[in-house]
Amino acid sequence: MAINGLVIWLRVAQRPATKGVYLMYHHTSLRMLLPMIGLLALLAAGAGLFWPDTGSPTPFISNRGEPVILQGRGLYRYDAVSTAAQQRGNDLITLVVGLPILVTSAREPCCSAVVRGAICWPR
Repeated sequence: MAINGLVIWLRVAQRPATKGVYLMYHHTSLRMLLPMIGLLALLAAGAGLFWPDTGSPTPFISNRGEPVILQGRGLYRYDAVSTAAQQRGNDLITLVVGLPILVTSAREPCCSAVVRGAICWPR
């Protein structure tokens, strides 16, 4: 599969089962990449939420001559206050929703079982 000229070398074999349901078997490279993706997501989202808060909001004049108030503290100190709040919200959702779904989907029983929305609705 090519995305924006970048070739993804992950292969996921699909084998037809009864009534049009597919059994998914993860390739070895996917088993190695999932923990790395989880760790990097944890580091990035954790840094966005728990970076030491030093400083205060700072007024700034943009290139268009409009006044903007910068966050002035944390990882998003050079972003506008509203943008920094949205990015911290995204980090929170990544930690609370995204990482648990990634961990649940990477578990051993889910790798060889029929995928029927078992991540969000357990059987």
